[in-house]
Amino acid sequence: MTANMLSELTEKNGRDGTTSVAALSRQASGAFARIDIAHIVNRQFFVYGWILGFTKSIRSASVLIGSVVVNLVDRATVIPRPDIAQHFSLDPGNDQHGFCVIIELPDNFGFVDHLKLSISLASGENAVTDWPVLGGDGVASSIAESYMATFNTLSELLPRREAKSLIEVATALGFRIDPGDQPGLPPPIRFEIDLCCVLENRLLFVSGWIFDPFKELALAQLRLDGSVLNFLENCLLVSPASIEPDVLGGKLHTAQLPRFVFAQPLSESDAESAEVKFALGTGAETVHLIQPLIRSPQEARRDFLASLKEMDPDAVLAVTERVAVALKGQIEQRSFFSLLEQVRGSAIERLPSSIDHSNPRYSLHLDLAIPIAEEGIFLAGWFNGEPEVSTRIICHCGWSRFAVSDNWMRHVRPDVTSHLSNLGIQVVDHQHGFTCYVPLSNGDAPYFLSVVSDSGEVQRMRVMLYEKAESALQTVRALLTIFKSEHPDLRLLMDRQIGPAVWAAWAARKKPSRKPIVRYYGARPSEPSVSIIVPLYGRHDFAEYQMALFADDPEFQSTELIYIVDDPTIFAEFSNVCADLYETYRVPFVVRYCGANLGFAGANNFGAEVARGQYLLLLNSDVLPKQPRWVSELVRIYRSLPHPGLVGAKLLYDDGSLQHAGIEFRRYSPWGDLWINAHPFKGLSPLGLSGVHEVDAVTAACAVIETSLYRELGGFSEDYIVGDFEDSDLCLRASAAGRRNYVALDIELYHLERQSQNQTGDVTWRTNLSIYNCWLHNSRWADLIQKTSDRKLFEKLL
Repeated sequence: MTANMLSELTEKNGRDGTTSVAALSRQASGAFARIDIAHIVNRQFFVYGWILGFTKSIRSASVLIGSVVVNLVDRATVIPRPDIAQHFSLDPGNDQHGFCVIIELPDNFGFVDHLKLSISLASGENAVTDWPVLGGDGVASSIAESYMATFNTLSELLPRREAKSLIEVATALGFRIDPGDQPGLPPPIRFEIDLCCVLENRLLFVSGWIFDPFKELALAQLRLDGSVLNFLENCLLVSPASIEPDVLGGKLHTAQLPRFVFAQPLSESDAESAEVKFALGTGAETVHLIQPLIRSPQEARRDFLASLKEMDPDAVLAVTERVAVALKGQIEQRSFFSLLEQVRGSAIERLPSSIDHSNPRYSLHLDLAIPIAEEGIFLAGWFNGEPEVSTRIICHCGWSRFAVSDNWMRHVRPDVTSHLSNLGIQVVDHQHGFTCYVPLSNGDAPYFLSVVSDSGEVQRMRVMLYEKAESALQTVRALLTIFKSEHPDLRLLMDRQIGPAVWAAWAARKKPSRKPIVRYYGARPSEPSVSIIVPLYGRHDFAEYQMALFADDPEFQSTELIYIVDDPTIFAEFSNVCADLYETYRVPFVVRYCGANLGFAGANNFGAEVARGQYLLLLNSDVLPKQPRWVSELVRIYRSLPHPGLVGAKLLYDDGSLQHAGIEFRRYSPWGDLWINAHPFKGLSPLGLSGVHEVDAVTAACAVIETSLYRELGGFSEDYIVGDFEDSDLCLRASAAGRRNYVALDIELYHLERQSQNQTGDVTWRTNLSIYNCWLHNSRWADLIQKTSDRKLFEKLL
């Protein structure tokens, strides 16, 4: 806004001593300001005035006198102006509107009778106004009283250096300021103890404030009965260490001064100390102070907690952590630790939910924080810092901590780059995003993050957790849908972040109680050689298709056929048709149901618990035989093989093309070179594939194994989620036990792959679920798979 747009200045000049107020015109209605005194004497330029909201609403403010520009934001001392607060009906504490600056003008500076005050508001508006400047070594009698009152007020408020310059200006103008009128000129050191007590009968706790703006302090000791301690070397500063000495040199409330906390266990020689003697010195002078020591545990606790209430949440967290470290390992202080945790919890609630720091500039924001059972949390968000800024980001829970910035994974966030650009922040590195699994948990203790800069400054923010999911599967789904399978560092992401988090969530799931409902249809075989386990999930009509084919196979009269209903939504429907199925096809079978979904692995294990056959035949409900007597033939082949583990069969698609002729492990580059289960010749014609062959693994859609071996190996691992890789995992456990896996290619069945299942969710979820199961499989078996691959390659070369 230009000067000619600021057409009207309205002044209320109070002869009763009230401050004159200059209100800018409507176009700059947010700006109110006044220059009370502007005087040049002996090349000293003295300016005193006020700008409404000087420390809050002003982006920039400067004075132009001649060719000299004075940046008020950088050069001026902020002066409390309660008169301005009263005039504008502001809160009494909102009085930081005044400013004072004294500068020395250049030697060749000529007298100028006016100055320009330029103000830029945070809202974007600008204002420029002219104000008169007086000169010479005297003042008119009509304003002398006002000058004198101003000098006396400022002498109490200005830092030492400015106060000395003020005296020079006042003296040059003929005013005498008596030393008795200068309480604001500080001595070299200001020091005070707020609390000195013994916590829990063993911890010396001292808090207070000390002011040493010019680093003149050479001695800082406290003395007990038997110990002399340099307390400032081991104290914790709980106020900003970056406050400028010149600002602190003014007469401020002690709450604005750097405060310290000292906490140290008492030695045996000091156990009976009743007082603490403090000594502070500059070399030329030493100040002594004796402070009584509060020893009553109840009184010490009370005063300690009262002192925490006067601190901001950052200070509370820093102090309580220092005290906890000093009391570490003291079991008898459990009640006190519980009290500290309550205080910390309250402080964490008052922390901001993000960090936007200006000097040095960095920002930390969280997009999500997923609780992982009782094991930890998973964080995703973004961080941006200036290139030269060195920081560490730490997650805290209870008294434990985890270095997020040492363990996170970074990724590109174009949305953050755009956001920063809109704020005028240009970035070179676009890797703002991060994910991190934090394996910290302490019951219901809240989490918070701290950012520690290389200067030692600490900023903190609370972590706002998502509500805990109703089931482990919901947590798993949330974790597996926050990344894309095309992630450039997929393997590292799985190893360091997603894999451990999903594992922890799934391992902590509540497993359903297995209170079986068992129903028998037809006469049970007395001594079955084979028990066939068929899980039903999603749909049950495949059971009828199977029975229609089993009805033509006389072997099924002596085979134990067990259907495991693994889906509560189909149990009632299936139960209603079971009697009719038996009456129609006369194939005896057993139905077993536990009232919950166990997953593919759990369902098979649930069936294997009661299997009475010497052999287990694992069979999917969508696998249909081409000819009868295939069960006995598969068992005959099994018995004929050396050290068999699992033996599978040839599986065909409904169009007759090959679906399975054994599993071969191959590395898959899109998934970070993880070993995957490959199916050689899949989709091709099955002609020419015959005989029995040793393979890496077979699918459990149709495979036979000795019942005793299945139980010895522990059955299917239920660590895999929904259903993937359990079969190859079992095959590898058999291999590790010295067994060999085979496929019998002369036994053919149709496999309507996955038609027996409802597709679980979207493509991203299914794909990433497979990636996780593959990662888990590799974490267990990659070494064995590699050794087997190397051996096969060596044999081929021979």
